[in-house]
Amino acid sequence: MRSLFLAVYLVGGLVAFGSQAVPDQHIPATQPTVVGGGEEKPEKVSKSSLVLLYDQIPTQSARKRALESGASPYLTIYQGVDPRAKFGTINSNSVVRAIEGQPLNSLPRFGLLDFESPYAEVLQSGCSDPRWAQTIATMVSTIQLVRAKFPNTLWSYYGVPFVPFWIDGTDWASASAEQRKAALDKIYQANAPLVKELDWINCSIYPVYDPPLFNPKDPNFVRVQGRAWRRATVSLSHILANGKPVIPMVSPYWQPNGVARPGFLVPRDQFIEDQVAVAVDAGATGIALWTGIESFIDLAVRGEPAGSERDDGFSSKTWRVAFTEECLSKIEPLNWSDPSVRAVLQAKTSAQICDSISWIREWESQNLQSKQSVTK
Repeated sequence: MRSLFLAVYLVGGLVAFGSQAVPDQHIPATQPTVVGGGEEKPEKVSKSSLVLLYDQIPTQSARKRALESGASPYLTIYQGVDPRAKFGTINSNSVVRAIEGQPLNSLPRFGLLDFESPYAEVLQSGCSDPRWAQTIATMVSTIQLVRAKFPNTLWSYYGVPFVPFWIDGTDWASASAEQRKAALDKIYQANAPLVKELDWINCSIYPVYDPPLFNPKDPNFVRVQGRAWRRATVSLSHILANGKPVIPMVSPYWQPNGVARPGFLVPRDQFIEDQVAVAVDAGATGIALWTGIESFIDLAVRGEPAGSERDDGFSSKTWRVAFTEECLSKIEPLNWSDPSVRAVLQAKTSAQICDSISWIREWESQNLQSKQSVTK
């Protein structure tokens, strides 16, 4: 866990502010505290279609393309709206005010509260953690108030439930059946009272271990490890959900806090086979994309304030390397702050995110055809 101090950034018309303590997952240093909303309503798609959600697509033309694929934005309210939430109690009114700051006549159908520190840690520790009862109480009261104030949006918490990839230093796939059962039982008991209050389930299964980097001698086993863990995570979510939508968080980009190159694209086969297909097979009714791409673009073009440079997965250096490779034909700009650089990054990443949505729809269509062939 570490504290991430947010400078004031204007990202996509939204201001990120304040300081917050977050665990080493999911929120980059320049992530806005409120993201999403205000988009067109998606076209109706077949009832058999997966629900497809995304957090950010920078360009309007790409958002239109996503809309045509039946994908829609979700709203995220980050922990930064309540600077004191890091002490273990959420100010529900701060969350409500953040939502009220959105265009209320166009709130998206799905909304997400992302409060991770210390909440994720407590939920992972289980019911025996002395903070557990208070954690459940404050998270439940907050989402109950949010639902009452904004009943036309379906609300959830990011990363609930969280199944650990590592159990006492052993990866999920290699752990014993007894270890896995004990972990699942603990997570079930700790999360059940909270999940009962959620409208949909958003467990997180996005990738942080790039097979050839994590285990060059046996990269295929890394994929096996990842699929086993994701299957367990979504399966437990499906059981806890009791019929509610299960829409796991995936990403077309490698993310920080593992062994990977953050910002580099996940190969299409791994994105589909190791994230999407596994999730759907385990009971997911939809897929949510998380990229934080506007914040990472902002980080790359602005850099960190003088004296606060970083050297990790949330650094401008890291994302400049990724964008140079994936968006700029491997030619690093002489001046990252040139407005044309931002425009290119927004266009390229928008296309990449839309491509990932198209991959999901293509896989879904092929998968449906395959099942129909079997039943004939």
